[in-house]
Amino acid sequence: MENNSNSVFHLAALKNGDLAGSYVGGTIKIWNPNDGSVKFTLNEYNHINHQVLYLAVLLNGDLVSGSRGGLIRIWNTNDGSVKFTIDDYKSWILSLAVLKNGDLASGSNDGKIKIWNTINGQLKNTFIPNSLGIMSLAILQNGDLVSGSRDGTIKILNANDGSLRMKLNISSEMAQFLIVLKNGDLASWSTDGTVKIWDTTDGILKMNIIATSECARWFCQFLRALKTLKNGDLVSANYNKIKIWNTNDGSLKKTITDPVKTRYIKRLAVLYNGDLAVGYDDGSIRILNKNLIFG
Repeated sequence: MENNSNSVFHLAALKNGDLAGSYVGGTIKIWNPNDGSVKFTLNEYNHINHQVLYLAVLLNGDLVSGSRGGLIRIWNTNDGSVKFTIDDYKSWILSLAVLKNGDLASGSNDGKIKIWNTINGQLKNTFIPNSLGIMSLAILQNGDLVSGSRDGTIKILNANDGSLRMKLNISSEMAQFLIVLKNGDLASWSTDGTVKIWDTTDGILKMNIIATSECARWFCQFLRALKTLKNGDLVSANYNKIKIWNTNDGSLKKTITDPVKTRYIKRLAVLYNGDLAVGYDDGSIRILNKNLIFG
């Protein structure tokens, strides 16, 4: 699927099987991954301050976007219309997560997490777990909220009142990605180049995975995406390589090298049919059949 414009910034798999992608410059596109056609183009963000940094999907299937300018928008994915806009931030929206009760958690670069009612857009609560930016959010199977910060800490919070349940010190590097695995463990990646698997019941570090490329250039050392596959495996991407990891023992199961050497991977999304969407810096999106991934 070719966008013919700017780099892919974020991807989100919609519940109806479609794929949402945000691009540098502010555009959001809804794609049919079966034939590569664009169903909707959402051009609400036409200024650098409104660059869409994160996409998430609500329990009812609506799409949520968070921007550099502090706007959160709820989109109807059936017709591409805006249901409502939340403009309460003076900071960048760096991360979004949908709570078990349907509320939306947003994390910003001022260290605040805000909880929003997704029916009317009202602010329900504000947590301040860090003084530095909230780079990532995740929801555990028991409903707790996990935040990853620029200061290299991961905090597990009670989603109702923001009280601290547990703190994980990963490194002096920022916690860029958080993924909840099928068995309830937490996978984290920070800019020290490792993926860590945590037992969320006691905070014990179960394993370290060296997920970055052998490439010596600086941009090869940063993961661009971390996702969990339908079978429970972990998939990571950096530069032009996708790696599939066994989360039971940390072993590398497969490496998929992109055939085009002039582009690099920006984001991944696991579609509802199990296929893997790969977004690139040249604006293109490639769909990898699940049989290639698991075969």
